[in-house]
Amino acid sequence: MCLAEDIDYGFASETNSLPLNGVEFSAAARHYPIIFNSEPGGSPLGIVGVRTNENLFVEADNTWAEGCYLPAFVRRYPFIFISGEENAELAFCVDSNSTLLTKGGDRALFQNGRSSELLQNIARFCAAYARQQNATRNFVTAVEEQDILIERSADITLPDGQKIAMRGFRVVDEGRLRRLPAAVADEWRRNGWLSWIASHMVSLGNFGRLYYRLKARDAA
Repeated sequence: MCLAEDIDYGFASETNSLPLNGVEFSAAARHYPIIFNSEPGGSPLGIVGVRTNENLFVEADNTWAEGCYLPAFVRRYPFIFISGEENAELAFCVDSNSTLLTKGGDRALFQNGRSSELLQNIARFCAAYARQQNATRNFVTAVEEQDILIERSADITLPDGQKIAMRGFRVVDEGRLRRLPAAVADEWRRNGWLSWIASHMVSLGNFGRLYYRLKARDAA
C-alpha cells in the first residue's frame, strides 16, 4: 500500500467548517473565521464555506486554494488516532477506502514487512495532532468555565440575492475577556491562550473573505 503522489482534497470539498487546534489559530486567522462550536466542549472550527455542503477553499481540480493555510485536520487524512472506549490507549488507523491510497508507487507505507520511514513520520504527526487536541480541549473548557463566550450569528447576502443566516456558534466577548480575574489572565498568558484568543477575534473579519470567494466561484 502506498500514499498517492498527488494529494486530492476532494474528501474535504463538501463541508463548510473544519476543526482547528489552538496552535493553528495564528496561521488560520489569516484566511478563515475561527469560531467556537455551540456544543459545550466542542472543537473550535475554521469556517471554510457559506453554504452547508461547500468548501470554498477546495478548487475545481481538488487542490487547496493557493496560499491559504491548510488545516492539520485535512493534512493528516487518511490517518487518525482513535481512543478505545475502555482505556486511554490510542489506535493508529487509516481509512482504507481513501483515494489517497494506491497499490503501487514510490511512497510505500510498509517496506520489508515493517513501517516505512514515511509511515513513521505520519504517525508522529498524528500523535502530535492528538496531543494538541487535548491541549485545545483544556483551553475550551477553561474558556467555558470563565463564561466569556457569547452566541453570535452572521447574515450573508449571496450574489444572486439569496440570504444565508449562519447560526449556532459562539465567539469571545471582549468585555467579558477584559474582566477576567488577574490570576486567570496571567495563567492564560503563560499557557499562550491569550494569543489564541487574539487570533480568534481578529479572524472574525474573514466572514467578508468568504463572501468574495463565493462571489468569484459563482461568477466562474
